[in-house]
Amino acid sequence: MSGNKFIIIIWISILFSACNIFQQARKPAPVVEEEKKVEVQKEITIVPDTTQAMKDSIAIAKKLEDLEKTKWAKKDSYKIAFILPFSIDAEELYYLMDNENVTTYQPLAAITFYEGALQALDTLRKMHVNLEVFTFDIAKDSSKMQQLINSGSLDAMDVLIGPLFNECLIPAAQFAKEKEIFLISPLSPSSSITEKNPFYVLMNPTLSTQLQKTASYLQNKRIVTNTIIIYQEGMALEQKLAEDFKSALKGNMKKSYSGSITLATTISELQDSIKSGMENFIFIASLDELFISKLLRSISLASRNENISVIGLSGILNFETISLDYLESLHFQYPESYYIDPLAPRTLRFKNDFIAKYNAAPDDYAARGFDITLYTGFLLNAHGPDIRKGFNSAKPTQYLLGPLHFAEVKNAADSIEYFENNGVTLLRLSNYRFEKIAD
Repeated sequence: MSGNKFIIIIWISILFSACNIFQQARKPAPVVEEEKKVEVQKEITIVPDTTQAMKDSIAIAKKLEDLEKTKWAKKDSYKIAFILPFSIDAEELYYLMDNENVTTYQPLAAITFYEGALQALDTLRKMHVNLEVFTFDIAKDSSKMQQLINSGSLDAMDVLIGPLFNECLIPAAQFAKEKEIFLISPLSPSSSITEKNPFYVLMNPTLSTQLQKTASYLQNKRIVTNTIIIYQEGMALEQKLAEDFKSALKGNMKKSYSGSITLATTISELQDSIKSGMENFIFIASLDELFISKLLRSISLASRNENISVIGLSGILNFETISLDYLESLHFQYPESYYIDPLAPRTLRFKNDFIAKYNAAPDDYAARGFDITLYTGFLLNAHGPDIRKGFNSAKPTQYLLGPLHFAEVKNAADSIEYFENNGVTLLRLSNYRFEKIAD
């Protein structure tokens, strides 16, 4: 075993040793004797009672007001719990080392996320923000998450960061709701983890939000366009994605818009829907690599004579069979849920500091860990445990790497479902580099 491998194992061992896994009864109303005669009759107007949603909102507002004076009062230091799957990273790393397959980069989400968090803690200490940090090793086992909850180890926390996986997020979000502790979900973009939970915060924008931002960009920037949405017939998830995007387009449509929106389920239908003399935007509502590979070849041929741009999801960039040349020629665009400007001074500073600290370049997980921890510490210091109060306030933008714009998401009854980061950035491939076209 090489020296580097030995150092990695020692580092993992030290990290794991720091993880802690584990109304009073009412009196009867007085009896009023009924009058013997009631001669006067008049129309009775019945005033409807307050709706249940309004009652719930009033109760929540009162509860939040009471918490401001007690549990959420500002204090000298705050407790943050990181609930991350360190053991999954360890198993992956040991497997790679056993097979002599360790490279200079390994996608170890929990470890690099926490490394980024530790770097943020260094910055917060310089800002005189006092935080007590606790780490808990929870993988994809909801029963282990429930054991941690039952142990009482999380009861005194001010903010929870994690877990990463939906299986564990469900009980964790319910716990956060019951204990009135804010929980920040670092990676999952799912909107179905919890309901009516004003203590649940999504860092990753939901797919619905990404589609809304993409649709808004198309309708606000173009007057005459032909939009074609293609998906595979019989694929329920693709059909829903296509219909959701079509609804988003119609919802953002301006009165001056004179283009068209077409749904296609085959390449031939797509080809018949392309129009000459105007911009054609093709939205690929699929993540089927084989289907997309064939589709892009066909669109590329059509683009020789027509004005065509392709829009898709970020997952397309991970397909090995998809040529970057096709994407470049089709001006590929996609919504990025967490965009970092690689040339921004704060990004370069973060990268240099990270390399100096860990002797390795940071990845997306490290950047997310840095941003979440830094922003959470900043909010705690400024507003106390009620971090939602700072969502619309000034941010430490000289440090934050990605866009963090949290807003409440409400249901049809006007109750808060959760808070979500809606900082979606639209990117376009140009000269083999992605450039920001909207945020």
